[in-house]
Amino acid sequence: MNRFFKTRRNDGNVFFYILLGVFLFGALTYALMQNDLESSNTSREEMNVAYTQILQYQSELRQAVQNVFDNGASEADIRFAHPDADNTYGDITDTPQFQIFSEEGGAATYRTPPPATNTTYDEWLFTGSTMIANVGANIGDLTAVIPGVSEEFCDFYNEKLGLADGGTFPEDTGYCLMPPERDKSNFYFTGIFETNGLDWGSFAYRPAMTACVRCSDDTSLRYIYTVIYER
Repeated sequence: MNRFFKTRRNDGNVFFYILLGVFLFGALTYALMQNDLESSNTSREEMNVAYTQILQYQSELRQAVQNVFDNGASEADIRFAHPDADNTYGDITDTPQFQIFSEEGGAATYRTPPPATNTTYDEWLFTGSTMIANVGANIGDLTAVIPGVSEEFCDFYNEKLGLADGGTFPEDTGYCLMPPERDKSNFYFTGIFETNGLDWGSFAYRPAMTACVRCSDDTSLRYIYTVIYER
């Protein structure tokens, strides 16, 4: 009889440890799922902050261009020199009243792209090489560009703008915002405008003063542009 009760007691202990193991495994799984969810939410929050920062910078740069015009500059006189920028833009002390990032000129802050864009570049590019459809006349506009952004952020950006029609990217062919050889030195604005036009067939609406565009000749390349002066 004692042996019988001892066996029942041992069986109960085993059953208890099995239940405890199941409970602990479930708790661990739940904690990991919550951590993944929080990480995902944080990522979207970071992308939303980056999206807002880009639009705010567009407004800041547009105002800076107007400030330079108020100082008597022509559109060809506008310059984007800064100590942290590529020297192709020139020297910020050269006619500072026409410099976008000079206190005497546009008084804009020189910024790097938001980290959440995951860009492969560490700078904004300023160019007059692209004509944005239905923005001003059919000539090149002055745009600020973040090249090489991630697919994830590009999707997010276009979704926020209502441009991700059916989940597809706005796409450009040929020249595609930057020269085919991706040589940035031919892209920096030094007073020259060109008339390369974006291919608007894949855009959900136009004009689009800002968008993320995928290059059809190399679909791994994605660029965010914002118009800071329409011509």
